[in-house]
Amino acid sequence: MKENNANARTGHDSYFRSVFKAPERAAELLKLAARHNESLAEFLKTVDLSTLTEISESFSDTESFGYADLAFTVKIADGERNRDSEQFGKERSADLLVGIL
Repeated sequence: MKENNANARTGHDSYFRSVFKAPERAAELLKLAARHNESLAEFLKTVDLSTLTEISESFSDTESFGYADLAFTVKIADGERNRDSEQFGKERSADLLVGIL
């Protein structure tokens, strides 16, 4: 494996992807990691993990492009959409992209 290649794969990558590509397992991994990461815990409060959906690890949309070992979309939690409606006069309906490196 070349160390200077940002997209180089290691032996554990395929195992990690096979275990955590299931959205329910990825959600559990995110919840576990959030116990030790306050920023992640705050982010998870704003999304509905039951809507986590796997997408290609090479992902793009009109505003974002990226690469991750695993990539998902997730919907914004109802409370967050309602809060934005009140604050900005419009509801956010777009999915968020979540990459796990």
